[in-house]
Amino acid sequence: MRDPVVPALNAVVPTGSVALYWDFENLHAGLVEAVDPGAYARPDNRFKVQEPLVNVPAVIALAASLGPLSINRAYCNWQFFGRYREVLLESAMDLVQLFPRAAAPRTVPTSACASMRWKTWIAGRISAASWSSAGTVTSRRWP
Repeated sequence: MRDPVVPALNAVVPTGSVALYWDFENLHAGLVEAVDPGAYARPDNRFKVQEPLVNVPAVIALAASLGPLSINRAYCNWQFFGRYREVLLESAMDLVQLFPRAAAPRTVPTSACASMRWKTWIAGRISAASWSSAGTVTSRRWP
C-alpha cells in the first residue's frame, strides 16, 4: 500500500517491515539477575563497566525472521556498556542516550514508547514490532 501523505516514506520503508526497539539496560539487567538475583541492584555492580551478556545477533535474527528490519533502535545510559561497542556497530543499531533518572533509573521514558508507537503506525508500513527488555522479546504483528 502506497502512502499518499508521506510519499518519501514509500521509498524508504518497505511494506511489511519490522521495527526492533531495545530497552538495552533492562535487557542486560534481566540477564545479570538470572545468573545472580539481586546483583544488578547493588551499586558496586550496577555503576561499573558491564560485561557483554546480551546476544545481540540472536535477537536481531529473531526480529528479522518476522520480516525485513527497518528500525533497530536501542535506549540506554551507554556509559557502562562500552564493551558492546563492536556488536552494536556491526548491527547498525541506532543508539539513544538516556541519562539516569533518580526515581526510576532503569525505566525507558515515555518518549521511547511514543517513538515506537509512531514509527510502527506510520502509513501502516511496519507489520511487526519487537521490544527487547529484561530478558524477553515481545513482538506484535499487524494484519
